[in-house]
Order: sequence, then structure tokens, then C-alpha cells
Amino acid sequence: MGHYFSFFRASLRLWRRHFIGVFIALAGLAVAFAVATIALFYSYDTMRSDSWMPNVERLYRLNEQMYINGQPSMFGRWARVHGELAPRIQPNFSEVEETLRLKDMTATAMVDGNSFSLEVQFTDPSFAELAPHPLLAGNVAAALRDPRSIVLTRRQAERLFAGDALRRTLDLAFGDKTYSYRVGAVIENTPLNSQLEIDALVPWDEGIMAATDDGNAFGSVFIFVRLAPGAYSDSFAERFNKVMTASLPPGFMTGSSFDIGIEPVLGARFFSKSANAQRPKADGTLLLSLLILAGVLLLAACMNSISLFTALNLLRLREVAVRRILGAGRLHLAGAFLFESIMLVALAYGLGILLASDLQSVASDLGGVPIPVLVPERLPLLLWGLLVAACIGLLGAFFLAARAARLKPQDLLHGTQNSIVSSRNLFRQVLVAMQAMAVVGTIIGAAQILYQVHDYVTRDRGFRMDGVLMVTAPARERLALFQGSFLEQVKAIPGVARASASGHSPFPNGVWMSSLRTTDMPLTQPVWMRPVGPDYIDALDIKVVARLDDSDWHERTAIVALPRSSLKAFGFASPEAALGQLLFADNRPEDGKEVEGDTPGFSYRIVAVTENVTDTSYSVDEPMVYYLASFDNQAVQDMLIIVDGDQQPVTDAISAAWHASFPDDELTLEWLRERVAGTQKNNVNMAKAIGFVSACCAVLCLAGLYGMASHWATTRRRELALRRVLGAGGRDIARLFLVKMLLPVLAGGLVSLVPVWLLMQEWLTRMREQAPLPLALYGLAVVLVVLIAAGLLVGHIRRILRLRPASVLYHE
Repeated sequence: MGHYFSFFRASLRLWRRHFIGVFIALAGLAVAFAVATIALFYSYDTMRSDSWMPNVERLYRLNEQMYINGQPSMFGRWARVHGELAPRIQPNFSEVEETLRLKDMTATAMVDGNSFSLEVQFTDPSFAELAPHPLLAGNVAAALRDPRSIVLTRRQAERLFAGDALRRTLDLAFGDKTYSYRVGAVIENTPLNSQLEIDALVPWDEGIMAATDDGNAFGSVFIFVRLAPGAYSDSFAERFNKVMTASLPPGFMTGSSFDIGIEPVLGARFFSKSANAQRPKADGTLLLSLLILAGVLLLAACMNSISLFTALNLLRLREVAVRRILGAGRLHLAGAFLFESIMLVALAYGLGILLASDLQSVASDLGGVPIPVLVPERLPLLLWGLLVAACIGLLGAFFLAARAARLKPQDLLHGTQNSIVSSRNLFRQVLVAMQAMAVVGTIIGAAQILYQVHDYVTRDRGFRMDGVLMVTAPARERLALFQGSFLEQVKAIPGVARASASGHSPFPNGVWMSSLRTTDMPLTQPVWMRPVGPDYIDALDIKVVARLDDSDWHERTAIVALPRSSLKAFGFASPEAALGQLLFADNRPEDGKEVEGDTPGFSYRIVAVTENVTDTSYSVDEPMVYYLASFDNQAVQDMLIIVDGDQQPVTDAISAAWHASFPDDELTLEWLRERVAGTQKNNVNMAKAIGFVSACCAVLCLAGLYGMASHWATTRRRELALRRVLGAGGRDIARLFLVKMLLPVLAGGLVSLVPVWLLMQEWLTRMREQAPLPLALYGLAVVLVVLIAAGLLVGHIRRILRLRPASVLYHE
């Protein structure tokens, strides 16, 4: 044991003399472990969303796919299904122990004369068992069995009642009808790592839903089932699909049909292929990118530490030889190298975990979910991480330990560093090339991701985004006032250039699913119908490339506009060819006659063709159709206000006018550019995280190149001194140094270009709106890394040139 302590004391003396290098290596490893840990925990939690539910491994969610004329509809597979399916499940499947329905509706909550918009979920008493939230007050199951009880989350209890909510009463207005409820329970907020987003729960009530909404119609209800242990299998899923699909009612439109599936709840936010209206699924592409970059960061840190401690231990060759002469065995020396490396990496891992704990709040803000680190449930993952750190330590010292143990003392006393790392220094050159590959790949990959996300937020979508303010309409009974006198007040505000009521403003999504055809088409074409109203195109400065006539769209009925991208779907060769043509809703009537009115042959006349517009966050392949006719008050959802000049006085004046006209309604106003950016918030935050990881990786890789240069300068001092004695000048030494170090950097950078380009093209294929990085930036990244590496070498060159050859040769 004394031999080991003396070995470690000698190591400490060496590390003190090279404190800066040792600190950089350990700090780099700690940062890499911290970032990799947070990235791993975030990915792990995302892939295990809803793991907080008891028996979640037996909980499954129904999904529904609509088909039109045998083709999948534009909605894709949807997590909501027909509500009529719920009572048919257990009679057909003995494997199903319990079912749970959730249907969300927007209500107006009235408390002590104040009005609040509230998202309410109608649900079954089984919610208390299948999705139990931590209880703060009351009894959830009892409340959901009482027709006039409501369950609030902590957030809504504080919002409506300042926290003291139990047994308090409130009125909920669904449409034109109002119902009184008493708070029967208060639960904790739904964890962010969930597909659910619960605000308030009320007992399932077919009467209220049927009177105010579409009840249990297509795509309106979330249905969950809990299966018996071991009941789920591929054969069960196939049988479930056949039985439940066959039990569906006929399609609500001609030519439509549905397909019912079942999928696990655990990890649905990541693995599910179904769209969820409550919380969007995680972006698997960006998540994978984050994991890859975190892995590259850890790899770079490991290479840095390996190169540094290899260089330092090469300085101990004579010490190792003396220890061998004094009786130290080969296994003793190899074990000392390995144990020392493991302890150093383990120390860096511990520091990394503490750093990750300090950074968890920042990471949680970027990820949008809590990412706890030092909590009991993380212990298994932390222990696995420690094992990985130990393996890294073993790998880091194995090469040096194995070589040193095989050599004889006389070779160690009279040899040079080439006894360890070969005469051609291939080990060093390969590490330099790998560092260069990592830093070039990191720079290009991060630049492509940031460029793509920035393009999402700033790209020209074909409509005006600057200076566009949107005000959300109040409750239905006050819509006439909203687009009447209130609209006129807004128009009169100084700084308001234009203002108009809108059926569906841009972002988020406001569309109808419809089915249209021309006279020459035998079957209808699935389309997105956006009921925007007659002022939409002019208000947003959408370019009109063809217009039927100069008539006032306010005075026309059943008129539509098509963007250029929709012309081909209906067989129109040009914008002019589409003008005046009719689009017929649904399929042709049996008698072949075209009629107007609310019938299968109802038609729309095309009065305009616009440039392409991307005014929804839906990923659409189907044609878009804009309904331009005036609509009744019930269809108004927003007011579009074009503001020129100073914005703050305008928003203040609108707020004052709103509170004077609608004192009981909350004012919701939002700038269009902020709304568009908000739809990309998760991607922007993920891009920021990727940018941070990439910056850390680039710094570590460049620090590794610096360490490699230090290694080379330290181990080649005798050779360089001899060259100086034989007449080599300072320029010759500098040129040799740069060639030896920069050639591997250049080679590694160039080699990385092809795989990085292929990976980026594959990454871009997953993006609907692609923004490829200019090819010139690929070459620029290599040039930049070579120049930075050259700059890092200048200090070493100066230090070498200041050495006196005689002094070096004497001591060596």
C-alpha cells in the first residue's frame, strides 16, 4: 500500500507543476458529465412521460384515423376518438379492467361577479384511480360522482379563489346555459412530463355536452383503458382494432370511414404517432440531436483528459524505471495508473453531478419540464453513470499502463516517449484528427440546427407579421358588440391603420376539414378550409395574383380564394384558369345535378388566387381553401388590427376600450410575430440547449488541440534542440511544428465534411420547411478550425524558441 501512496504523492507534485492543464481536463470532464447527465435525464423523462401514473404499464390510449375515399385524411392519427366507443369496450374485451373518458370544453367561470375563461374536462369517477394526482383537499372520486361537484387543480384554485377553494361555489357557462358547481376536491397540478393537461374536472354529463357541443362525435373524446396484467399483445391490438372499428357509426360525410387503434400511455409524448390536443409530442429529431451532441461533448472531454494525462505520465518514465529497479512489479505499476485514472474521472463525475444539480433550473426552463438530478429516484441512473465514468477511467489509462508494464527498466531509462506511443506518434496524430473531426462536425451540426430553427421563426410566410395585433373575441352573446361599436372604437384609435373581425386568424390552427371537387373530378379532394372572412387577405397584405372582378367580397356569399399551391390539386393550369370556377362540396348527388344550398352539391365560387401562404402550424399536404364570404357573429373569433408607429399607446387604448365595453371578460391580445414565435417555443428552447452544448463541445475540442500541442512540444524537446544545434532556424522549427500539428487538424476537418453533410441532409428530410446551410459554410468551418488551431499553437512555438538547446540536451 505504501508503494501506491508514494506513487500518488509523486503524481500530485507533477499535477501541481501543470495545474492549468490538469484543471482544464478535470473541468472539461465535469462540464461534459453535467451536460450529458441533464441531456440524458431529459431524454429519459421524455421517453417515460406519464410514468408517474400507477400501473401505467397497463394503461393504454385509443386513437383514431379518418379515411376519405379510402385515403388517410389530413388529420393523421388522432388521440381523440368517438365517445360512443367507451361503453362498447368492456363488453367486448374481458381483458379491459377499467375505462376512462376525458372531454375538454371551454367554459366561462363566474366567481363573485368576476368572469374567467376555464378549460374544463368532463370525465368519469375512474379518473381518481387511473390518473390519480396528489390530493390537496377533498375527495376526487366522491366529487366526480356528484353531478354538481368540480375538481380544481392547485393552479386554478389559486386563480379563482386565491387558494381557499374547497366547498366554494362557482357558475360555469357552457354556451348559452349556466350551471352551478361546488368544489369537491383540489388536486396538484398535472406534472409537465405528461400528455395530459388538466385544469378542472367535472362529472361526465351527456346532457350538457349534447346541448353545447358535438357531444361524443368524431374526434372529441380521449378514452383510456387499463388492461389486466400481461393482456396486451400484437394479436390483442389487432383484434381490438377490428372489433372497435366495426362498431363505429357510419362516417359523418360521404366517403369517410375510420380506423381505431390502441397504444401505450407510457412514453406517449415521445413514441406515439398520434397527435394530442393537450400537450404536443416531443420533437424526436431535436432530442436525438441533443443526445448526439452531448455524447460528442463527453467524447471530446475524454480525449482531452487522455491526451493530457498521457503527456504528463510520459514525463515520469525515469521514475517508473527507478520503481521497477527498486522492486515494483508490473501489475503494481499498471494498477497504479488505472486506479489513479479511475479516481480522477470519478472525481470529475461527482463534480459534474453537483454542477448538473446547480444547472437543473436553467435546463428545466429550456426544456419546459422539471429535470431533477439529486433525488432518490435518480439513484439507479446515477450509479450507472458512475460505472460509465469508471470505464472511461480504465480506457484512459489502459494503453499507457499496458505499454509501461511490458517495457524493461533499461528501455525506460534510455528510451524516449516513442517507447510508449510508437516512433511515428500515430497515437497523437489520430487524437488530433479526431478532435478536429469533432469540432468541425459540432460547429456545422449546431449551425444547421440553429439556422433551421431561426428560419422557422423568421421566414417569409406570405403574409404580414410586423405590426399585426390580434384581440380574442369575448363570449358569444357579446360578439355583436365586439364587431360593432367596439370595432369602430378600435378603428378610431390613433396609430391603427386597419382593423377587421376575423373568423380564423393566423397561428395557431383554425381550419375545417372539408372535401371539394370540380365539375370534371369524379371524386372529392380532401382540403383544408379556412373560414377567414372578406378582410383577411387585405388586412395581412397577402399578394393576390389573380382576381375575378372588383366586386365587394362583403356582399358575396359562398366565395373562396386559392393559394397557388392548391391549383394543381384541382387541375387548374394557371391562376386565371381557376377564376370563376366552382368547387362542389362532398360527392356528386345521385341525380347528377349541381345545386346550391346546404346539400351534398353545395358549391363555392373561386374569386381570387393568392401567393402561397403558410398561416397555420399544421403540416399539410392537402390543398388550402380560404372562405372569404361574410359570416355571422357566431363565427367571429379574433380581431386583426394593423398598427403603424408606436405600439404601446395603441395597446393601452385598446385595453381601455375593452374594459369599458366588456368589463366582465378577460382581455387577450397578442402580436402576430410573437404568436408565430410561440408556436416554435419548444424548438427554440431546444436549439438554445443544443447551441450551449455545442459551444461547450467546441471549446473542449479546441482545448484538446492545445493539449495535444503541449504534449508534442513536451515530448519532442530533445529532437527540437538537436535540430537547433544542427542549424535549423526559428522559422524552420515553427514550420515543422505547424505542419506536424495542423496537417492532422486539416485532415480530420476535411474527412468530417462528407459524413456531416450526409447526416445534415438526413436530418433535414425530417423538416417540412427545410433551410439547408449554405455549402460554403462547410468549408468555412474547416478553415476556421485550422486558423484557431494555428493561433493556439503560437504560444507553444514561442516557448520552444525561447529554450536554450544546450540546457535541454544537458537535462534530457
